Amino acid sequence: MKLFKKIKYGKKLIFSMLLLAGSICLCINVVINTVSNENLYIHINENEFFELINYKQQRIVYFYKNECSPCNKFKDTLNEVIKEENYEIYAFNIDVSKKNILDFLEEYKIVSTPTIVVYKNGVEERRIENLVGISKLKAFLNKQ
Repeated sequence: MKLFKKIKYGKKLIFSMLLLAGSICLCINVVINTVSNENLYIHINENEFFELINYKQQRIVYFYKNECSPCNKFKDTLNEVIKEENYEIYAFNIDVSKKNILDFLEEYKIVSTPTIVVYKNGVEERRIENLVGISKLKAFLNKQ
């Protein structure tokens, strides 16, 4: 009888240890996914955009929409390039429900997303539109 109780206790202990180990692995996975899903670009609003593009130094602005499938795919590419090349990229969500956004899109010629535009002294220097790969994005950003 004592042997049976020891075996039963041992099984409970093993089961508890496995359950604890599984819970720890799950928590680690959640933390890793949360950290890896963080965007490395800086979100800006319309007022910040106007201030930003008038700097003498070059500023890079990423225009996107939350519901844009190519934008969601592009996030990983953009984050990887930011991480590798240490770029400071500003992101502006051009949600069409925002007041006067259509006038803004027309004025700044944003016709598709994702779009990245490089500004200096309030003037557009260059742009790249739609979904592009890492090498094409790096070539665009490294162009002086």
